[in-house]
Parts: sequence; C-alpha cells; structure tokens
Amino acid sequence: MNPKNAAKTFNGTVDNKEIYIGGSWKWLSAKYYYSVGDRPEFIAPVRSGWMTFAVGALQPTGPSRAFKFHIGRSTLPPKK
Repeated sequence: MNPKNAAKTFNGTVDNKEIYIGGSWKWLSAKYYYSVGDRPEFIAPVRSGWMTFAVGALQPTGPSRAFKFHIGRSTLPPKK
C-alpha cells in the first residue's frame, strides 16, 4: 500500500529513472547514482538531480568471513 495515497497500491515494479555507474577492482568498489526523474510518490520523494556516491572495501577475515567498509554521500537538489 502507498502510505501517501491509500487508493494506490504497489504493483511490484519500480521505475527510478536514474543513471548508475559502478565498478570494482580487486577488493574496492565504487558506485554513482544520479536521478533524472521526479518520483514524488515514494515515502522519501526522489527529485531530479539527487546524487549518491559510495565507496566500499571488502577484506576477508577467514575462510567464510569478511569485513566490509562502506562510506557514501548523498546530495538533494533544492525544492522547486
């Protein structure tokens, strides 16, 4: 159910309208997202221009364990 509009229900599809670039090398990964469309019906409305950049590192600590470090930053454009 959509908490902002009880008459609308979630149909199982998501159309974020975003540009995504990601890559990894050995144990390091980086991701960049940029929203190109407004999605006001989300619980946290997504506006065009929302950017997120994240970097992660994975360090094995045993045969079936690993430690993951992750840091990221998101920026919201000003309201229209």
